Amino acid sequence: MIPLLSHLNETCRWIDARAPRERLLLALSLLAVLTMLWYLLLIEPLAMRKQALEAQVGPMIATVAALDQQAVAIVAGAAQDPDAENRQQKVLLEEEVSRLDERLATLTGELISPQQMVTMLEEMLKRRRQLSLTRLENLPSEPLLEPTTGDSQTETMQQRNLYRHPLRIELSGSYLEVLAYLQSLEQLPRKVYWQDLALSVGEYPLAKITVTVYTLSLKEGWIGV
Repeated sequence: MIPLLSHLNETCRWIDARAPRERLLLALSLLAVLTMLWYLLLIEPLAMRKQALEAQVGPMIATVAALDQQAVAIVAGAAQDPDAENRQQKVLLEEEVSRLDERLATLTGELISPQQMVTMLEEMLKRRRQLSLTRLENLPSEPLLEPTTGDSQTETMQQRNLYRHPLRIELSGSYLEVLAYLQSLEQLPRKVYWQDLALSVGEYPLAKITVTVYTLSLKEGWIGV
């Protein structure tokens, strides 16, 4: 550990001895390398995981909505011509809807709830004293599936949808500390996702990061900030 610190100190002294133009070029080169590593090691894998989750959950919600519509049609038909076949089909559809609802609940149960997300972000930030929170902005929740309008399916889709609950945060601190903070979010047992990351670099090694973090739930509720 001591040889490593000694080498780091020598490197810092060497950088300080460079001309201002050389130091600027070195800082820009380092930023380019760190940004590339950031994307390859963190941003790209997270984006793929997010797309996989939404691709898995979206069709399930659409299927549940379609089954609900079939069940409504069967009930309407049974009222005019009640028979055992209609009743049996209705029971099967209700069982399938129940199974899909349980699967959706399991998937969203692996994510942190919107109400807990703010507290969790603040608690994790307290563990990194070299970072400071400069802004925290609650954004409106967004439905993952957009319902069609003008038909009876709209009400069903409003009842069965997956909502994205975004929160925009702005952090100030060293580039590596911000990176470590985002990596710690990735390692949480109950998941939270992030997107729309913007980086601005001040005097090295300080950086300002604006990032939107979000979770998913079956309810449209609001995140308390």
